[in-house]
Amino acid sequence: MRAALVSLTLLAAAAGAARAQATRPATQPAAPAPTAPAAPATSAPPPPATQGQGAAAPIPGVQSPTETSVPGPQIIGWIRPGQPRNGQLEAGDYRMGDGTLADVWYFDGAAGQRIVVELRAQTFDVYMQLLDPFGAKLTESPARGAHEAQLTFQLPAAGRYQIVVNSAGSDPHTGSYQLGVK
Repeated sequence: MRAALVSLTLLAAAAGAARAQATRPATQPAAPAPTAPAAPATSAPPPPATQGQGAAAPIPGVQSPTETSVPGPQIIGWIRPGQPRNGQLEAGDYRMGDGTLADVWYFDGAAGQRIVVELRAQTFDVYMQLLDPFGAKLTESPARGAHEAQLTFQLPAAGRYQIVVNSAGSDPHTGSYQLGVK
């Protein structure tokens, strides 16, 4: 099992139909723990970005939902079903409680939607977690060490979900990977 779960959540307040503001991860003062605040239980996930009603305001630290380039360190990327994305675990990325590097990806899901998340890397053994819109872990891949992992899950509600991409084990690994959602 992992030493700690990184709970990277977007705390947002709707300021119109297409504006939201993200809270940057805060440093925990004590033991090595994830560096992101948890969302309050009463908050709602931010509204999905809409197309056709004008461009959504940019969210600091979050890549545009239509962007397809590889997100930089500590930038949350977007992935859509059927749109594989490339990523890179690298120095400067989010740190898990055990010191390993992690990337975070958002996707918008519907209640009852069945998803399959696939992760592949050539230079490190992969590990991933699926988090609900409030940052709670729904499921995770086996941490047994393999270059491929797959999660199948039925989403309980509509919202903005998070996929945390990490390496298996407690040693930080770097390298490129490919992520897909079906």
